[in-house]
Amino acid sequence: MRPFLQSGIANPIPDDALISLGSLYFEPLWVFHRAGARIDLLSNLKGKTVAIGGVGSGTRRFVEPLLDRNGIDRTNTKIVDRGGKPAADALRRGEVDAAFYISSAESPVIRALVQDPAFELLDFKRAEAYTRHYLYMSKVTLPAAWSVSPRTCRAKTRRWLRPRRRW
Repeated sequence: MRPFLQSGIANPIPDDALISLGSLYFEPLWVFHRAGARIDLLSNLKGKTVAIGGVGSGTRRFVEPLLDRNGIDRTNTKIVDRGGKPAADALRRGEVDAAFYISSAESPVIRALVQDPAFELLDFKRAEAYTRHYLYMSKVTLPAAWSVSPRTCRAKTRRWLRPRRRW
């Protein structure tokens, strides 16, 4: 029995006893990279080092099809099996070029990265297209001037992806 699953990542179970009671948290896909790195599309990560979450994580399972669609795999990109604070630490040390997370904005790791002007968030310019290819994804727009801290107020609207709720 799995009482909690990340929305959109479970394999279909032919058992009618599995019921979704709703969504507990808003958890979009965050992709952080160093400020000024000129990473405008996922395909710009080809040939770089990226942290996509630990083996078996929901983040990793969500991200792998996106990387594949953009021609990114372990033969042309160094994919690091690291998530959470270890991935953020590796990003700070310059050991990875980008780190992927599916988490709420209240996560201490996300808050710290958002507040640090050394990092930027990837804007999913092709979010609408991804949602057409992957029905378990939905597009979310983050308005300009959002922030968890007035010191790091962001001036651009950002497009995100997130797991879609299934009812």
